[in-house]
Amino acid sequence: MERSGSNVTFGTLRVALLVVALLGGLVGCGSSGSDSSPLEPPTTSIPANASEARFPADRIVWQARTTGGLVPQVAWASQRPSLTIYGDGRYFATSPGLDRRYDQPIQMRTGTVSRDDLAVFVAGAEASGLFERGVEFGKPAVADMPFTTIRLHGNGPELKISAYALGGRFDVDLSDEEVLERETLRRLLATAEGLVANPKPWTPSRIRVLRLPDDATFDPKPGADPEAESVEWPGPPLDEIDEPAPVGHGSTDVLGCTEVTGSEAASLFSAAVENPLPRWNVDGTDRTIVVVALLPDEAACGKA
Repeated sequence: MERSGSNVTFGTLRVALLVVALLGGLVGCGSSGSDSSPLEPPTTSIPANASEARFPADRIVWQARTTGGLVPQVAWASQRPSLTIYGDGRYFATSPGLDRRYDQPIQMRTGTVSRDDLAVFVAGAEASGLFERGVEFGKPAVADMPFTTIRLHGNGPELKISAYALGGRFDVDLSDEEVLERETLRRLLATAEGLVANPKPWTPSRIRVLRLPDDATFDPKPGADPEAESVEWPGPPLDEIDEPAPVGHGSTDVLGCTEVTGSEAASLFSAAVENPLPRWNVDGTDRTIVVVALLPDEAACGKA
């Protein structure tokens, strides 16, 4: 639905207003107990023709992920970006309420962002100033917390930023400038996630299968019995899980990798969701095997 005589849809206008509110509504953000004056919000200007921008369909325009921190081996092997948006508007987000310490495999949702909405959002992100060289998000004095990393590839070269321990309760004792930047980033992340109002559950057609050491560390799901008898492994034989570990996964933590596609992938992923533990019975021996939903064009394993 469009306004008469305008190329801007109501949806696009909504996104534009969200971005402006997000980046212009931060007056007064500052460190708790600071005696300094409130900071002025960043001045944000979104070009009038921002909604006309178009990006290559297969380009990852926006991706947010949480990595690091103190997590067991299974959680590390199973990690997924929290949100990925492609240039044609394809949207993949992790399901809400998941705990990355034990909710494996990580289930995801999908939807489509209109290209106009995506273009306006990208313009706002680029105008936010967050991706400029020299922006500081501070490092809270807390150990073993994760990093939140953002990739933005819109109207210019790919940009990347990272913030440590982004949870608001860790902002105490940071500078006013750092608190402001962190709050702006949190709001930008929320705006990105809200680009699709009601994403639908997604069944992957490609999955990564990783064999980990039999004694790999993991946290059982709440209510699961770690001593329960293991479920029979319904996937490929162990001698076929023999490719190198994916990029970013250490060879000491991953003994082998393979890809499963089509209906077999959907069935195996569903079985893994139903299994309360990452252990499987393979020929009478308990093995640690994890499955990971793959995004479009994502490589399953590493190169030999």
